[in-house]
Amino acid sequence: MNKLLRIWSTEGGFAYNGTNYQFDDFDSVSFTVGRSKHIMRGANSANKIGIDIETGNKTPDSCTVTILSMSADAFKLLNKCYHDNERIDLWFIDKANLGRVQYNNAKITMPVRQLNLGEEETNLTVQLTVESFDVEVEH
Repeated sequence: MNKLLRIWSTEGGFAYNGTNYQFDDFDSVSFTVGRSKHIMRGANSANKIGIDIETGNKTPDSCTVTILSMSADAFKLLNKCYHDNERIDLWFIDKANLGRVQYNNAKITMPVRQLNLGEEETNLTVQLTVESFDVEVEH
């Protein structure tokens, strides 16, 4: 069974200090993988297969989630974690097929803030961005 996450059946949230917090509403999530595999060869171009290499081993995976109308308590807590350099576990699970992505010991990379002000509902969104070297993915 395909366990790719679908936004309409996915729940998300974070855990801090043994307590789990769930986002009531979020609009989008983007995942970035730090490591990648490539092939290379010498400048003389004689090697037709290439040599396997891996790059980005020092680069963490990252995740950005756009949250609609975050509670004041979660907003304060996440910003406290940012300012105090405390870690969280950020998680997403598709309730229909149990696909899951979890960023363990994740560092919040920037303050959680409202990004836009206007008349549309999307102006009530904030972004949370984290980085982690300990990411679990179950598809």
